[in-house]
Amino acid sequence: MTSKTAYAACLRKLNRRDYSYGELREFLLTQDLNSAEIEELLKDFLLNNYINDRRYAQSIYNGWLDGGLKGKIYLLLKLKKHKVAEEIVNEYTEADFQELELSRAKLLLEKYLKRTGTSFLENKMKIYNYLKNQGYSPRVINTALNECTNDFFE
Repeated sequence: MTSKTAYAACLRKLNRRDYSYGELREFLLTQDLNSAEIEELLKDFLLNNYINDRRYAQSIYNGWLDGGLKGKIYLLLKLKKHKVAEEIVNEYTEADFQELELSRAKLLLEKYLKRTGTSFLENKMKIYNYLKNQGYSPRVINTALNECTNDFFE
């Protein structure tokens, strides 16, 4: 593949959705290009703002906020899956989403209990595992379960 056809292939990909620097680099590595050509193409995409990891991470974050009620761990895994730059992932790792995550976990817990008809007291471990699978940390899960237990018995 020539540099021009690789450039066109990247533009077609970027026409469908945003890509991180890492994702586009990975794609270019599968093409028949030398490392100098790959770096030149990536540099051009960065200069033209066709790829921007910070913007892409923000769109993933917005999707996380607007999408299902997943936890912070889910968000971080998605950023890593899409090969967003490590320093940007670290910013999201260090961000304090405690209150936001707790309210989302409690809302998800409420929906889960209504949907399944599960008894809160009898299936606490099952509920814990459900929240864990949705990307919540043990600290958030325990806080949500304790607050919901208090709400049920007030």
